[in-house]
Amino acid sequence: MADNADSAQQATEHLLNTGSRRVAFIGGSNHLEVVRARKHGYLQALRERNLPIDRELVRCTRIGYEEGYKNTC
Repeated sequence: MADNADSAQQATEHLLNTGSRRVAFIGGSNHLEVVRARKHGYLQALRERNLPIDRELVRCTRIGYEEGYKNTC
């Protein structure tokens, strides 16, 4: 079974290590455990680097292509 928090943290760290400075989190509804775990990993990666958390880059809405597209524009 995958560790969603650790996987999201590693993915965020990878993006930061390769030069990204504004990494967004786009997930589904906060009532889903998988979304909460992934968001935790994302936020943990930012905290460990003492980076500010930009609430505009954290989007937790419905899961779907249209929502993902809308949140990346």
